[in-house]
Amino acid sequence: MASGSGSLNEQVRDNFLALDQHAHTGA
Repeated sequence: MASGSGSLNEQVRDNFLALDQHAHTGA
């Protein structure tokens, strides 16, 4: 976990993208 901050940021971004896609699909 050398770049923990980067990994976390990437995970958060992926989560947001997934939520956005889900919202669009649901709506």
